[in-house]
Amino acid sequence: MLEDKVIQFCAPTLARIKIGGMFGYSYCSQEKLKVELAIINNKLNRKGVVVVVLHDNGKRALLYVFRPDMLFMRLSECCVSKLMHNFGYESCDVTGALQRLIYRISICGSFPHEVGIFLGYPVDDVAGFINHCGNNCKACGQWKVYGDVEYAKNLFAKYKRCEKIYMKRFKIDGDIAKLTVCA
Repeated sequence: MLEDKVIQFCAPTLARIKIGGMFGYSYCSQEKLKVELAIINNKLNRKGVVVVVLHDNGKRALLYVFRPDMLFMRLSECCVSKLMHNFGYESCDVTGALQRLIYRISICGSFPHEVGIFLGYPVDDVAGFINHCGNNCKACGQWKVYGDVEYAKNLFAKYKRCEKIYMKRFKIDGDIAKLTVCA
């Protein structure tokens, strides 16, 4: 069940064309969730992909599937680092950034605006969303676009194609590790 959701919501991350993806995952027991997470991380970690829990209310967990190397590179970008510093992110350290994100999710009660950086959204779009409070975007797709519309539309299409291909291949083969591109 968890593998199906990872394929459905995070195929571009598995394909190494996106930093990460997030989704809510309902489960029947925390013990079962821990086992599922251990199994999927055992399959994906050796390919450079990690699955972590960002929030858990006891019945549903917010999962983040990501590539630590890509996230580190993103957090190291000067314009990203400046933006993230405004929200208390002190370095490009992936572990520290994830801890800060988990804290921010817990105090915000929803997604903090900088979450787009963790998902690989263009920094202009993340900053635009923050500066315009989510209003006055140029286009809307998997995120609200404030910067380069054509670039964003191309990414939307690329992600959709990837999702379709991965869903189809996973139904045939059922092996998430084979579908995951190595780091």
